Amino acid sequence: MRKTSLFKGLIMLLLIASLITYLSPSSFVLSSGLPSDIKLIVNGDVISTDVPPQIVKDRTLVPIRFVAEALGSYVEWNDAKRVVLIDSYAIEADSLDDSDSIRIYVSNEEIKSEVPPQIINNRVMVPVRFIAEALGAKVEWDGNNRIVSITYDNPNKPVGWASVSGEGLDGTTGGGNAKPQKVTTLEEFEKLAGDDVPRVIVISGTITTGSYAVDVGSNKTIIGENKDATIHGGINMKNVSNVIVRNINFHGFWPDPGPDYTIAARNSHHLWFDHLNVWNAGDGEMDLTLGSDYITVSWCKFWYTDPSHGHRLCSLLSSGADHDDTDMGKLRATYHHNWFADNVKERMPRLLYGKGHFYNNYYTCYGNSYCIGVGVYAAALIENNYFQNVKNPHQFMYPDRRPANITATGNMYVNTTGSMDTGACTPEGYEEVEPFTDPPYEYKLDDAEDVPKLVQKYAGPQ
Repeated sequence: MRKTSLFKGLIMLLLIASLITYLSPSSFVLSSGLPSDIKLIVNGDVISTDVPPQIVKDRTLVPIRFVAEALGSYVEWNDAKRVVLIDSYAIEADSLDDSDSIRIYVSNEEIKSEVPPQIINNRVMVPVRFIAEALGAKVEWDGNNRIVSITYDNPNKPVGWASVSGEGLDGTTGGGNAKPQKVTTLEEFEKLAGDDVPRVIVISGTITTGSYAVDVGSNKTIIGENKDATIHGGINMKNVSNVIVRNINFHGFWPDPGPDYTIAARNSHHLWFDHLNVWNAGDGEMDLTLGSDYITVSWCKFWYTDPSHGHRLCSLLSSGADHDDTDMGKLRATYHHNWFADNVKERMPRLLYGKGHFYNNYYTCYGNSYCIGVGVYAAALIENNYFQNVKNPHQFMYPDRRPANITATGNMYVNTTGSMDTGACTPEGYEEVEPFTDPPYEYKLDDAEDVPKLVQKYAGPQ
């Protein structure tokens, strides 16, 4: 499960790669400081380095940049300050005090080891037990073949449909290992977000978009600097791909005039929305429409402050019941570990046409209309969710018009009423929609009874 590692360092964007490891000195018969023939494997891939692992003071050191960049992490070395910054977006190296020793910052925190890092053949070599243990890496040593295998359940990769290859992309990577760029104003945000250049954009403070949403181009990672980072307004993705949005508060303008939605995507694919806090949209908090595809929504909280708001709508996965031309065969999406909370009325989500996987979500939206709606050729797998004090946990949409299929298993229903539709809904004259029971990606279910505690603690920015 992703949660343990993730919450130790969520701001570590995209594959923290300090997953280099300590090797037991008893495993080697090497003289201190001499290069070895050790083979380094990270998550199944052999990592080739121009400076091989070294044994120094009974610790194994490896060049940090090679491994980190192999996993997509951003690494910056400042020679003047003798500091390594690994996904430390909030730190400017020049702001640090001078030091004779090499310092390492991971996710804005300085990490110290009993054996200091050192430079060997112009590479920063790191004794890495302390880093590996801090990040939860698993290390195996094959003494016969002299192979170090490092495996890591990476919290900075999506689980679900956003991880699946398609449309020319091998999953969703956003801005990749581009150098993070911090923005504090709307002007800065718009300038960096709108093109298709790979970028990692770090939101600092509150950015107000005004009466319109900011257009986001392809190949972007937009991440909050900390749990207070806020976009007051909305963002819009149209005809784009490969976008990651994480660790941000999205505050809609309602009841004041502003964008109808806080997050919208149209005809876009490979999108990952993670650890967001979204509230008070004018008309839809996250609408993913017009053939959008390969989507994951994880660890987000959705809510409204006022039950008098007439459009307390959460998330569309469709453009409507008559959009065969754009939506058929699209709208493949995974929603996991989200919290649908106060005053959300419906669409949590509403899925038409696509294949939806909804697991380990928490529903506490008392006074709602329905939670999960499924219809018009859609097939849904609804697993290990926790429904509490809500109406119609899952129901067919437009059952007299088009077929659909729902598989529901392992869910908990506490003081719920209304529909819990399952099986095939097949109007006369239509063929039955096949059930969706085998998602094309690996995932791990939490027990439904554990969902409230997990989601209340970890959903939203960290």
